[in-house]
Amino acid sequence: MERIKEALDKTRALKTLQSETTGADRVIVSELQPLRGTERLALNDKELEPILLDPAHLEKNCIFAHSKSNELCGVFDRLRTHVLNRMSLKGWRTLAIVSPAPGAGKSVVAINLAMSIAQLPTRRALLVDLDLRCPSVLRYLGVGADNSLNDFLEDKCSFEETLLKPQLPRLSVTGASRRIENSTEQLASRKIQDVVSSTRSNIGDGVVIFDLPPVLFSDDAISILPKIDCALLVLPDGGYTEQELDDFLQQTPETNLVGTVLNKVADEKEYAPYGY
Repeated sequence: MERIKEALDKTRALKTLQSETTGADRVIVSELQPLRGTERLALNDKELEPILLDPAHLEKNCIFAHSKSNELCGVFDRLRTHVLNRMSLKGWRTLAIVSPAPGAGKSVVAINLAMSIAQLPTRRALLVDLDLRCPSVLRYLGVGADNSLNDFLEDKCSFEETLLKPQLPRLSVTGASRRIENSTEQLASRKIQDVVSSTRSNIGDGVVIFDLPPVLFSDDAISILPKIDCALLVLPDGGYTEQELDDFLQQTPETNLVGTVLNKVADEKEYAPYGY
C-alpha cells in the first residue's frame, strides 16, 4: 500500500502547481451540433430491451458488481461513493478510466464501477469503450451487438443504435466489436467529440464512463482526455514503475484526477480505492 500512497503524493504535488480548471477547454466541444441519434439519448436508452448476462461468464472475467450477493460488490460500491462525491463537488458528468500501460485491469474496473453506479435508484450510467485498438467491454460482458461503434464510425448507424442495456435498468453500454486501425484519428474526430459532448449534456444526474486506451501505449488517450471532465487512474499492484507514473503525469498535466485504484492486489481485503 505504501507504493500507491507515494503515487498519490506525486499527483498531489503536481496538482498544486496547476490552476483550477475553468471548463474553457470544453467550449468548442459543447458548441458542436449533436450527431444523429445522440440528441435523444437520455430518452431512448430507456426503451432498450434488457440483455440477460451469464453470471459464470461475468465472474470468470472478474465482473462482480452486478450482484449484491457477491462480497466484492462492496469494494466497487465504496469506489462509487468516492468517485461520485468528487465529481458532484465540481459538477462533472464524464469520467475517463485510464492507466499508464496495458494489463492494469482498467476495463474491469470501468465495468464494475458502471454497474455499481447504475444500481443507485437516482443515478444512471453509460459505459463507452473507447479503447478502439483493443476493445474488451462487450467481450467481458459476454454480449454481442448488431451495431457497434465500428458501424457508427463507418456511418452505418446512429450512436443511439449501438447502445445495449446489459441487465441493469439504469445501465447502458456501447463499444467496438473489433479492433479499429486508425484509432487515434477516430478518437480525435468530430464524431467522437460530439459523442462526449452530447452524452454529457443528456446524462442528467448520471455519469458517462469512458474506458480509454493505456496512456503510454499510444497517443489515443491524450487525443480525447482533454474533452472529458475527469479521470480515475488504475494501477496494478507491483505492475508499474516510478518512471511509468512520472511519464503518465507528464502526458496528462491538465487531467483532473478524482482518485487512484490499486488493482490486482493479492489480498482481496486490501483491495481498495485511494483518492485525494
